[in-house]
Parts: sequence; C-alpha cells; structure tokens
Amino acid sequence: MDFKKMKFEELETLSYTDIAYYLIKNNKKTKTTGELFKEVASLLKMDDEERLELIGDFFTSLTIDRRFILLSDKKWDLKENHNIVVNLDDEEDDMDEDLHLTIDDENIKKEEEYDLDEDGVEDISEDADEEELDGFQDIENLEIIEEEKDLEE
Repeated sequence: MDFKKMKFEELETLSYTDIAYYLIKNNKKTKTTGELFKEVASLLKMDDEERLELIGDFFTSLTIDRRFILLSDKKWDLKENHNIVVNLDDEEDDMDEDLHLTIDDENIKKEEEYDLDEDGVEDISEDADEEELDGFQDIENLEIIEEEKDLEE
C-alpha cells in the first residue's frame, strides 16, 4: 500500500497500527516506537503536541497487536519476518522436574479404619454424636402426607 497515493481522508480511516504495519512491511526496516510513530504522525499531519500525547497509546496498541514483535534492540518488526520455535517437549520436561509430590503415610487411613457397610459407604450412625444426628432420630416414624388434604389442616 502506497500512502503517498492515498487521499488524506482514506488515510485517516486507518488505525495507527495498520499504518505502522504497512510502513514496516514496505520499508523492510525495523523501527523504534518513536521513529515509527513519528512517521505515522507525519502522514496524519499531527503536530508535536498531539504526537507526544498519543505515543503512549500507540505503544500499547503495538504491544497488543499480534502482528508486531518488539526485538531485543527495542525496535519493532513484523512477526511474519521472524520464525519463533517453541519446543513443547522441553517445556513439559522442565515442568516434570519442578513438580514433586510428597505423600505423608501417617495421614492416610487404612481400609480397616473406615466403618463401611455392605455397599462400601462409610456408616457414621454408630459413631455419630447426638448433635450430628439431631433432627434425624425419628426419621423412621415419618409419614408421607397428601399435599392438598393434610396441608390445609
């Protein structure tokens, strides 16, 4: 895209990051945030005061936009110009080395310590305190009531 051939009105409709993308792509040269935004501001005919006011937002936009990468020399380039290789196997090995589980055998109950009934569920009724069973003592004596008839009484 040639910005020199574009009408100013068309150029104004583009985002700063879109303009920056095409500047780096066409020039094939990395640029610092300041250099890049100075070119964007020049194309959009911004004065110095406006440019200084908006450069922070521009930096944030570049950081968020996944098309750009900040290089070690503090210059921006396009990610498409760089090969990024992530070896997942190495990451998993590092995680495995860092992960150590310890089990305290003293805190593990043995099977005979549980009071299990025939279905394998722990039976607490024999060992339960009165407070734990409060309200459930007369459960055998409950009657099922018919909703309409008995609720009216």
